Amino acid sequence: MKQLISRTSQKAGLAPGSLIYTGAETGKSTKLILTDYTKTKIKTKVVRKIEELKSALDHKTNTWIRVEGLCDTTALKEFSDFFNLHSLVLEDIVNIHQRPKVEILEHYSFITLKFLSTIDKDKIIFQQISFIIGKSFIISFHDGDSSYFEPLEKRLLNEKSRLRQKDTFYLSYALLDFIVDHYFLVLEHIGETIEKLDHSISKQQSQKSLKQLHIVRNELLSFRKATIPVFDILGKFKDIVPDSDKLDIYWQDLRDHITQINELSKTYLDIVDGMFNLYFSLLSAQTNRVMQTLTVITLIFLPLSLIAGIYGMNFHYMPELEWKWGYFLILFVMGFLACGIVLWLKRKKWF
Repeated sequence: MKQLISRTSQKAGLAPGSLIYTGAETGKSTKLILTDYTKTKIKTKVVRKIEELKSALDHKTNTWIRVEGLCDTTALKEFSDFFNLHSLVLEDIVNIHQRPKVEILEHYSFITLKFLSTIDKDKIIFQQISFIIGKSFIISFHDGDSSYFEPLEKRLLNEKSRLRQKDTFYLSYALLDFIVDHYFLVLEHIGETIEKLDHSISKQQSQKSLKQLHIVRNELLSFRKATIPVFDILGKFKDIVPDSDKLDIYWQDLRDHITQINELSKTYLDIVDGMFNLYFSLLSAQTNRVMQTLTVITLIFLPLSLIAGIYGMNFHYMPELEWKWGYFLILFVMGFLACGIVLWLKRKKWF
């Protein structure tokens, strides 16, 4: 959070459209990967010069351009000028903490959202992805590399696949569908974590379990922050895609998936909140049992301490001190009193 505030605060007072990269500086240069494809052929290469991207504008092939690495704002500005992208759009692209949204402009549409993964088993990885969708091209901007899209690349290599047979608007659907599918995988990971925590909390209430509960709850809140706006993004695709009726069934299926994801994440959040209540209830019950045990011990030994205290006083005139059997009599009285208190507590069902 501190890093987020320090990064975004650099934009204060600057003109709209100023390029300030808000992620972690890696020092890596921006990498461009160009994929040109038609129904019969496909070609992928790493772009060395910006002029090699002209194929994306001639509308003779379908083109997918992947831009990897967003910290080099100079290279991104050159790329933006080549495609005539609005400065405010580019500003949103380099702001990796941008809220998921869609903007429809005259010659292209802009989408930004989060890709989620569990590459690190201990936490969820959030990575921003932005898309520029044009008539015959789609540009994806990645804060890191785009290797997680490898399954889609393999599908593109298959000449009989729908990706090869259809245009870039279908590719944009496939990309979003891939991202939404990973939301399910992340939710499955969260569900397994919640199940393990439920078992551990039922057995023992430890600080480690409480800390893990806080982590899972924070992850769920971040997850919902990233996924809830996606429903509205998908709802606006009819305004983006020409002849959208052909893709209606696909977009509706995708919206159904994101609805299911949002409902399931809300359910998980309610479960986690319930587990917090369970944790503190069990902890309170455990504390009550300890206090009850201490109270029983106190009730037993308090009268005995009183008797011992009375006969431990050093007064000269105490007749009982001269009794021959006084010591044993007091022990008997103390034992009888202790047994009587125990029986009384059992009758009251204190233990």
